[in-house]
Amino acid sequence: MTTKIAAFIPVTTSEQSKECILGVPLFLWAANNLSRVLPRTDIYIDSDKDTVLQCARAYGFQGRKIPPDLMGRQVDMNELLIWQTNQVDCAICIQHFPEMILLHPKTLRKAIQAVVEEYDSAFAAILEDRPVWSKKEADEESKTLSHQPADQWIEARGLYVVRKPLLVEHQSRVAGSSAKIAIDRYESLRINAQADLDFVRMVLRGFSRRWKKRVCART
Repeated sequence: MTTKIAAFIPVTTSEQSKECILGVPLFLWAANNLSRVLPRTDIYIDSDKDTVLQCARAYGFQGRKIPPDLMGRQVDMNELLIWQTNQVDCAICIQHFPEMILLHPKTLRKAIQAVVEEYDSAFAAILEDRPVWSKKEADEESKTLSHQPADQWIEARGLYVVRKPLLVEHQSRVAGSSAKIAIDRYESLRINAQADLDFVRMVLRGFSRRWKKRVCART
């Protein structure tokens, strides 16, 4: 029996609905990422903006209007995901934020596979090497500090996969047994400020030029 999976992209601020890279809205970049691993009919771009919903449907995605009390920067994204999943018949739900547009399809597949096969939930995370300072006694009269690297997982806050019953029961996207899906710093880039937007635009313009050169070389 096939497990029903639905993905949700919440567009809750005016910046998320208006910002574009190479002429494409951020939410469509995220939706395109998901469309490489899921049918477009199972991908929902939800917002209170009619223009966003019309754009989503024009490209074959789903879209529903979010209630006003679930819009804005301060909204509880757990609460929003519960609202979104309650509108859809699915066993596993994915939340992909539009400001993290560089996630690789293999990362999405790995997160989905982790929940389908073993875990209750999964989320994107960055493995950082952070210093831990400890006192080491050199002799009876002096002590020195030694640097000991320690790995620490940092939640990337851009991708979550969770079984719907666990989400509803625990009111949390990270519930039950949870898998950390490692992403690199490139994938973890979040567009939260103009500097982030400018940097990602520069990176994707470079990719676009190289892609065009490869296409021209083949023809």
